[in-house]
Amino acid sequence: MLSSRRLRSCVTSLISAATLLAVPTTASAWIGSENVEFGMYGRMGATWNPQTGRFVHGKYINLLGNALGGRFEEGDYLEPTIKLHIVKPVAEEPAKPYYHVVVTPAMYSNTGSYLGASTPGFSISQAYLEAGNVLTQDLTLWVGQRFYRSTDVHIADIFFFNALVSQGAGLKYKGLDLAVLLQTSQAPGLYSVVDPDTNVRFDRQRTTFVGQYILPVAEKHSVNFLGEFHLLPANKTRLTDEGVNIQESDIGYAVGVKGRLDLGDGSFNELSVRFGGGIANGAFSASPTFATFGRPNEDGKYSGALGIEAVEHLLYNVNPLLTL
Repeated sequence: MLSSRRLRSCVTSLISAATLLAVPTTASAWIGSENVEFGMYGRMGATWNPQTGRFVHGKYINLLGNALGGRFEEGDYLEPTIKLHIVKPVAEEPAKPYYHVVVTPAMYSNTGSYLGASTPGFSISQAYLEAGNVLTQDLTLWVGQRFYRSTDVHIADIFFFNALVSQGAGLKYKGLDLAVLLQTSQAPGLYSVVDPDTNVRFDRQRTTFVGQYILPVAEKHSVNFLGEFHLLPANKTRLTDEGVNIQESDIGYAVGVKGRLDLGDGSFNELSVRFGGGIANGAFSASPTFATFGRPNEDGKYSGALGIEAVEHLLYNVNPLLTL
């Protein structure tokens, strides 16, 4: 038989474990070795109604059903990241070239519970090769699929201003960042035609040219300039034996500016404004510019469509225990 002290210890451990499982949490971890690094970012949790015995899944806090609250309104997901160093950077030799491959698969649930009866989803969020200090110091080249973004509200994990997760290639040299992105996943219904004979969907691949420059101001502050040009090719698809469907080519553009003030002790204030036109008018719920909003004109184009995104982001550390 168990002693009373040991029994109390077991009960306490079980209660602690149940409490941890009942509260949805988001966590990340990173483990490294000489040439391989492994990181994990994810969220898993469960809630239960003792009166009905049913699993309780959270609901979106806005009427449109979009996750304006970022990760707080999403279900379970896991995002492991593997970084394979082909040539590892050396801290003592900052000008020495380095090369690495990054792969990030994503596993998620559309029904709330990841370990439920339904089959979870799976995708590859990142898979790219990056080379640094190529040809000259501070020049970085990359190619593949990656999280091409840098501005977010960290506690909610919601990205804005330059969130352009996509496939393509780019280069970065000090404050200059250039990329050519290829995108087919956003708003496919607006740019696709399904052949009734084969039930095959034909997508038009959008090409996006991106240019960014970060201008340092008084050492601690900065101004980030953003420019985009979007090109969507024409598409001709046979719908019936009598004719074809022709989708005209279309273009879009976006410009933006973001200022960042360093308030010291980790505090900062960011103010960004982004203006997009044509097929680059995406601005709803922190969506990227290539998530075109609305329906096209009668000619099938988005000429005259506009989208404006303005974000004020303030973080102030009152003390080590309180942040606003």
